[in-house]
Amino acid sequence: MEVLTLAIEEAERLSHPHVATEHLLVGLLLAEGSLAAKLLQDRGVKLEKVRAELAKVPGTAIIEELRPSRVALQVLETFLGAIKNAPATEISAFFTTNAQFIDCNGKRWAGFKEIDTNVQVLFAPYAKKNVRFVVESRDLDPSGFVIASVLWENVTVVGESRRSTHRMSVILARHRNNWAISFVQVTPVVVG
Repeated sequence: MEVLTLAIEEAERLSHPHVATEHLLVGLLLAEGSLAAKLLQDRGVKLEKVRAELAKVPGTAIIEELRPSRVALQVLETFLGAIKNAPATEISAFFTTNAQFIDCNGKRWAGFKEIDTNVQVLFAPYAKKNVRFVVESRDLDPSGFVIASVLWENVTVVGESRRSTHRMSVILARHRNNWAISFVQVTPVVVG
């Protein structure tokens, strides 16, 4: 608990709006007599040097790192626009080689080739003019993925006569120096 308290104090001292990993490192170094402090110091990690580097980072820069990548969000927005407006053949270009798509019936489509071959079937329900979408959330996962939740309204699936609402969970990952979709899962939503 002492390390966390010291990290919080360090973030406050620098006027940073939250505690980041760097603040925890300072907290570890300040925890005198701790095994972690001794191991870090034995390996040449110096409190003054860490503090100097941390002081160079404005508080807003730390928060900016935690926001989803602007490029990833742009890829997501372009993908969603392509579903509504672009030819189906352009949609599969947003997917990674080993991407997976789980449709609203739970069927799994694995790999770029399978998604590409079936892109018309997978995205036709969302391309209709009366279908609307809203991006519910988009977050940066600690492992570096961007996770988005998109709500689609007025969706009609082949074989069903009524319109429904679907939630499309989309995971974007870095792929060949850009962002691409690695996973999509569509879940029907029961509207109260």
